[in-house]
Amino acid sequence: MRLVLHALGSRGDVYPMLALAVEAQHRGHDPVVCAPPDFADDAERLGIAFESIGGRSDELLERRNDLKMHVEQVRTQVTELVEAAAGADLVVGTGVPLAGPTAAASRGCPYRYVGLAPEFVNSDDNVPPLFPIKRLPRPGRIAVNAAFDALWMLLYEPPLNRARRELGLPARRGTSLEPFSGSPPMVLACDEALGPAPANPKVPFVQTAAIQLESGGGLSDEVTRFLDRHDSAIYLGFGSMPSHALSQPLALASAIHESTDLPVLVRGGTSAEAMPEWCLPIGDEPHQHLFPRCAAVVHHGGAGTLTTAARNGVPQVVVPHLADQFYWAHRVEELGIGARVRGQARSVKPVALAVARVSGSSAIHETARELAASIVVRDGAALTLDALMPGDTVGQTAS
Repeated sequence: MRLVLHALGSRGDVYPMLALAVEAQHRGHDPVVCAPPDFADDAERLGIAFESIGGRSDELLERRNDLKMHVEQVRTQVTELVEAAAGADLVVGTGVPLAGPTAAASRGCPYRYVGLAPEFVNSDDNVPPLFPIKRLPRPGRIAVNAAFDALWMLLYEPPLNRARRELGLPARRGTSLEPFSGSPPMVLACDEALGPAPANPKVPFVQTAAIQLESGGGLSDEVTRFLDRHDSAIYLGFGSMPSHALSQPLALASAIHESTDLPVLVRGGTSAEAMPEWCLPIGDEPHQHLFPRCAAVVHHGGAGTLTTAARNGVPQVVVPHLADQFYWAHRVEELGIGARVRGQARSVKPVALAVARVSGSSAIHETARELAASIVVRDGAALTLDALMPGDTVGQTAS
């Protein structure tokens, strides 16, 4: 079976599709991942076929508030994904895959959606992923959803329907979450203990488990030596998010060190300036080996980073930037396993204060350990592929 896996967005969207591709290839299928061009090397390293779709993810993220750019990307996505989907038996999307349903329809195959957070399930229990405020009464949630639906119809339906007409397809009209539903049931791929499904969904769905792309090998020698010199450390990294705070990594690391007296591992930012002995700039390290040796993890709220930290019982400080990161930051607070910092960390002080409070709280550490013990760790890639391809005989059945 030719399986087209489409993700437009950050590493947190693309890596689950790569993990699904690895599992599909293991089962004898023919997967191709369609994503921004800067993920081509990751696909090549894994031996996965890859097609570039749209612009580079870092450029798209830098211009994430540029509505005109997003609208222009619709035509680019549709044109490139339709071409990449030639011969597809199934198109699968995650993140914000505006072109997915159109590309699948043009190729006469089904389209399925994999949501990485419960907010992608259409329900009045939710607010849209882009809306940062999560604690709203039901009338407020309904009003916000209606406003996002109106914005969707104003901005994105016209270019999408123009592209559909050019392909000889009928126009479509729906809610802002309609492209995320796909053919039923949609798949919600997150651990239930961290992201419980909404109680009143408007679409059929099946919940599987978080899809993790595990890094091969262990920690680098440099990081191992650094951690061996210290009892514990703070991990600081905002993934592929453009971060105000990490534009000056030493200033933020210094503020954290001063407030906690702990060493700091800094992922991202610039390492050009000389670092003191308690601060180590790092590249990609396997989180499943790194986080258990940390006193706290400071991150952007990506589902993968959050899941790995939670599964290892490590307290978290989340600085959300966009989309479902707001939901995950809310859940960290709600579960009592850390804190959220608002405002995308425009100042180092709120981050440092939050890290000091979280890393120094025995109650938060205990709650994080208890939650980790309650999480049933399952193979999210295998379970999700079972849900997407129910006739497949390999793997476990999603439940």
